[in-house]
Amino acid sequence: MRTLYLKRGLVPGAPEVCTVIHVSPLFRELVVEAVRIGHLRMKNRLHCALRDLIVSQLQNASPVPMFVALPQDSRALGVAQAFIANQADTPSLDAMCRRVGVSVRTIQRTFRREVGTTFEFWRRQMRLMKGIELLVEGCSVKVVAAEVGYRQPSAFRGTVPADSWNDTQSMGLCAARQGEPNDAEVAGDVQRAAPLSNSRCLT
Repeated sequence: MRTLYLKRGLVPGAPEVCTVIHVSPLFRELVVEAVRIGHLRMKNRLHCALRDLIVSQLQNASPVPMFVALPQDSRALGVAQAFIANQADTPSLDAMCRRVGVSVRTIQRTFRREVGTTFEFWRRQMRLMKGIELLVEGCSVKVVAAEVGYRQPSAFRGTVPADSWNDTQSMGLCAARQGEPNDAEVAGDVQRAAPLSNSRCLT
């Protein structure tokens, strides 16, 4: 996993809460180069240009939805909660329906009416959201796939839009820890960078 630290205020309008964004091929290469350099020094024209491109990509990147709607119907909600509680070893929809005393057909109708999708599509979206959360935390694709109920990592990869994949499939934006001040506005490392003073991190 690659991590960048940007000084707070460098990206106007940056979200104040953790956010996952799509990463274009260009953005990915900019991150790779920034991490290779380590610290972008503002006295270096090339470093300044790289910083400006990174900021531009951040400002234009589209967010990945990090929530999935839940049904209001108590029976459908019971099925949804049973899935959420144990994504790694989820029983079949039929088994979850029997547990709450409702037919599969009723649950499918309820999900279409209240959530706007089939249960299967809702389940894939829930797995994707949980998977992105784990990826941003630094888990490997193999571990993530197992945690969200896929036997093979390739099956999980197939749920993620192709243009979202970088080392962690998407980029997470979060508030960074405080660190020692220096003359760099962007710092990067493959695992963990020494944070900049008053900085935000991108992983």
